[in-house]
Parts: sequence; structure tokens; C-alpha cells
Amino acid sequence: ADCQRCPRGTYSENIGSTACNACSAGRSTESPGSANAELCVCDAGSFYDGDGLCQPCPKGLRCPVGTALQSAFGAPPTLEAGYWASAEEPLSTFRCASDSVCPGGAEPGQVCVSNSWGRACARCEAGYIFLGRACTACTPLERSRILFPVLPLLLGPAVVVLLYRTSRQDVEAWRNW
Repeated sequence: ADCQRCPRGTYSENIGSTACNACSAGRSTESPGSANAELCVCDAGSFYDGDGLCQPCPKGLRCPVGTALQSAFGAPPTLEAGYWASAEEPLSTFRCASDSVCPGGAEPGQVCVSNSWGRACARCEAGYIFLGRACTACTPLERSRILFPVLPLLLGPAVVVLLYRTSRQDVEAWRNW
């Protein structure tokens, strides 16, 4: 018989053997030709919890074959686009307001785009404002101290006088409102 490598999801501890052993349920090998059961890792869609079990991958995380919470056992899960998780609690995901601020593909705690930070990348750095899809730099006028509170203090009385003059009515007419 021709010698062939065991396919993915199986292994053989004996070189030249024609029989391959299947990995246990929920486990696979990362590549063909695996030489022992220790190379059986959690299958895609699950992660190794460090206690010998494969757990289902939470919503918002991507868990390819061999994913593990501790780096000593495999690659960590990565975030899908539009999701955020902290490095301290990598399995607790939050939906971001926009996929553009949480592009995904990174490990939990490393996913926010530049100028954004915090839970679900919902905060902008100083000098930036969130405008629906991303943190955008504030204009010089928005950063100045003229826009607020000086501008409302100057325009407020003018608006009150304008409203008073355009809606002048006798005091008796006020009772009809």
C-alpha cells in the first residue's frame, strides 16, 4: 500500500501505518499528517478553554481551528467587524455603532481605529467628534471658545427680542393659548 499522510481531523502515531485515528468529537488537526492525539485541537467555531474542553465561539468572535484563550495552547480568537471586547474579558463582546470604528481582525483590546477608544470604540480622542461612522477632527471654530458659551450668550438675547417683536399680542390674547 502507498504511504499517505492522514487527512485533517485524524492522526497516526505509527509511521507507515495505513490506518488513521479520528480526533475526538469537536476536535480536528490544523493540517494533514498529524502524528499524535495531542495535535487534535478545537475545531473551527470553538475555542480551547484551558480546562480540556472546547467551548462554542461567542457571537462577534472568529475562532478558526486551534483557537485557545491562553496563547500557550493556540492562537486567540479574533473579533469580527463591528464588535469590540476588552483584553481583560475577551469573551464579552459588544456591538459597535459602526463597523468602521471596529474593523475586526484583531485580538480583543486591540480593535479600535485611530482617534477612537473605550467600550465598543464609542469614545473619541480629544479634538475629535463622532459623526455617525468615525471620529472626525473638530474644526478650528468647534475647538475655539467662541462657539460655546460666547456665541449662545451673544445670539440668545437677539433671538428672544426677535421672537418678542414677531409675536406681539395684547396680554388678553395670552389667555386663549
